[in-house]
Amino acid sequence: MKGIALILTTIIIAIAMAMVFGVSGIFFAEIIASQNIDRSTTAFYLADAGIEGELYRDRILNNIPSDPFFCNTPAGTNVDGDACLGSLANGGIYTYTVSGPVGVRKVISAGTYRGTKRTVEVDY
Repeated sequence: MKGIALILTTIIIAIAMAMVFGVSGIFFAEIIASQNIDRSTTAFYLADAGIEGELYRDRILNNIPSDPFFCNTPAGTNVDGDACLGSLANGGIYTYTVSGPVGVRKVISAGTYRGTKRTVEVDY
């Protein structure tokens, strides 16, 4: 019966380590999921910023096509089908396209943040 304590101790330590690794795997998966939610939320708000920028430009600024803050196209204009883009200091970007005449417009905006992309579409 000599050495039984060593065998039991080894078994107990192996079971404890398996439990610790199992629980840490669950925690690691939760941390990754929470980071993805953060990125997804930021990308959605970037897409929403594109929508709000176009609504502001269209309704408040009376559709001034050369406003560089909301529409940074190479030509500086936003006619039907042109893509406008914006970027933020955190590295996120948004792009949006406008189609249709004033009063019956469709705006599709996409926000991208750290590889996560979310799209919002608005008809007004």
